[in-house]
Amino acid sequence: MKSCYLIFFILALLLSISSCNQPQEINIPRYFELVKDAEMQIVREEYKEAVNLYQSAFPLIEKPFGKDVFNAALASQLANMPNERDKYLQIIINNSENAEKTKSVFVGTFLTQEQWDNLLNNKVPAYDLVQRAEFAGIMKKDQLYRPHYDEFDEIIYKNEKSNLQQILTFTEQYGFPSQIELGYRENLNGQDHNIVLIHVNRRRAKDKSIMNLKNLMRNAVDAGRMDPEAAVTYIYYQKDESDSADYMHLSQYWVYTHDALPDSLKRKIMRDPGSPEEVKAHNELREKWYATTLTERKEKLHFLKKTKLPFIFSSVTQNMNTIDFTFLIPEDELLEKYEAMTKGMETIYTSYSPEMKIKKR
Repeated sequence: MKSCYLIFFILALLLSISSCNQPQEINIPRYFELVKDAEMQIVREEYKEAVNLYQSAFPLIEKPFGKDVFNAALASQLANMPNERDKYLQIIINNSENAEKTKSVFVGTFLTQEQWDNLLNNKVPAYDLVQRAEFAGIMKKDQLYRPHYDEFDEIIYKNEKSNLQQILTFTEQYGFPSQIELGYRENLNGQDHNIVLIHVNRRRAKDKSIMNLKNLMRNAVDAGRMDPEAAVTYIYYQKDESDSADYMHLSQYWVYTHDALPDSLKRKIMRDPGSPEEVKAHNELREKWYATTLTERKEKLHFLKKTKLPFIFSSVTQNMNTIDFTFLIPEDELLEKYEAMTKGMETIYTSYSPEMKIKKR
């Protein structure tokens, strides 16, 4: 009888060890949910809880997004977890050709130059240098002859089609080109070649014979190869009614500027509040794409304003725009025009940090 118990115990122990050694399964939807939860813990300044959530999320994806690793590193610093901080900084360095943005945040404030140099000395590149150069070249090709559309639009369009075909060919063989092969950009958000998707989608808004990239982006998000916030934004650029394009304007934050406007108006950040039905439909769309709700986006923006901490929330930085009235409106008509353009808009807050990235429209 004792021998039976011993055999049972040994088998149970072996099964336990075997299960511990099994790699965690990829689960992209769960990854995105945990990252969203981690970001909201950051907003609540519960940094240790945020780090715990990132620790749970990262094994669920082949390679986490750069912005998420950066946020985990900064949250670790604020939670007084230096070992975790250094682990995440090493991931960024290993995946970066240029880590100057990360260095500018940490060195001198949280790290010495010597500590940073030690991390650099331990760098083991975790990206394909050849493929990285290839897709950096796609962005350069995309920018040729811009913004001289009247004169060179035919050539610009030809380059867009060539670049898109290069992306599609790579996608068919390996999956959508992403952080997995290419590592991280310096700003840790998105990839250089995503600009091609933006420009193709904008053409589709005017010409529906242009390829619909929705399925390409959906597959990329589901594979953990594209940030959901980027995909939702790119869908907006296509302006396809079938994709609830009439709700997508709710994502946009606006800053209205003109040299003659009073500072109190130039510092306002505003958003179309939308009807309850529009907000509900838009949040449902965002949920399908694993993106942040409108309410959570607003909370993140307030947090960035209040703390001035350089966390990277792509749901905010992807959708900031500014309208500059300069040279377009006579000063005596300026306030009237401002009131007309902002009528019905919700003021998110009345001043903004100069460090915040406002994207030119």
